[in-house]
Amino acid sequence: MKSYKQKFQEKLDEEISEFRQKVKSQPAQEIYEDCSRIHFYECMYDYLNTEEFKTSEYKAFLQADNTFIENLWYKSLDFECFNIGNPIDESLVVDAYLRDCSAEPVPHCM
Repeated sequence: MKSYKQKFQEKLDEEISEFRQKVKSQPAQEIYEDCSRIHFYECMYDYLNTEEFKTSEYKAFLQADNTFIENLWYKSLDFECFNIGNPIDESLVVDAYLRDCSAEPVPHCM
């Protein structure tokens, strides 16, 4: 049986693969206009791929939705001075997202 971490990793890999395929199919102008989100997805993928979470945190991610990075993208828009690629800011947005998920019923934290 797979651990929560393994399931999380599989879903994370699926999400980034689908996102990359979608980006590759866009016209150059759309890619240019979406460069901040593309950079965010790549940085958050790296962060989530290397960060060690508690089992309860993996479980929260998996129960909430299978679009982890997309959810974090929308959460990061709440932050006034979020710096893409800054590990402290990445950690803050993940913590805020997980806090929101634990405070609200699962369907509402997506």
